[in-house]
Amino acid sequence: GPRNSSSMSSIRIEQNVCVDSGGGWSHQQRPDPSGRHICMFQNTAEVSNISILNNVFYQQVPYQAAWWMEDDWGEGDRAHTGWGTSVREDANVWFQTNPALGMLIVLGGFPQPDVPPGTSYSAANFSAYRTRTGNGAHSLLVDPLLRGLVNASNGTQQLSNNTDMRPSEGSPVIGRGRPTIWTEDFDGRPSNPLHPDIGAYGFQPVA
Repeated sequence: GPRNSSSMSSIRIEQNVCVDSGGGWSHQQRPDPSGRHICMFQNTAEVSNISILNNVFYQQVPYQAAWWMEDDWGEGDRAHTGWGTSVREDANVWFQTNPALGMLIVLGGFPQPDVPPGTSYSAANFSAYRTRTGNGAHSLLVDPLLRGLVNASNGTQQLSNNTDMRPSEGSPVIGRGRPTIWTEDFDGRPSNPLHPDIGAYGFQPVA
């Protein structure tokens, strides 16, 4: 059938820290829990220039994936045009403290008439994702070592509005981002224009 003539462009998901998606009390009451940092359903618009850049995606509840996209990288069905080839994903940190918590990326969420079932990518087959999409060349599969999450692997972190999401000394996010339009971090501190720190905050030495 004919495709929708509407369009979307220049959507930026950049310089964020996303932690424990789906772990909140309200989400636990859903009949269909779906812990995802990014969820992209069917789309009928013409899409261009979507940027997923310089973010920290730090585990989600054990369901599906950190990034779930209902499109098998550009192979849209007759109902929608597909997201895939419009997305640039790079210089993100994808991390799970335990592989049982879910996949990092799923492309092709629900099977459609012309779209096969979703393909799942974990740290173990991330190279296949890079080959499939051409993205993620500078993305990292490491603990970001943010100050408020340094004890996360043993389950002792307590997230709150005051949890410190700034990089610790020696964090792998320092200077590993890619150039973007943003010139300062969430604290208002200037960012390195060529190699910003990944996440919402730049590194600040502890006084």
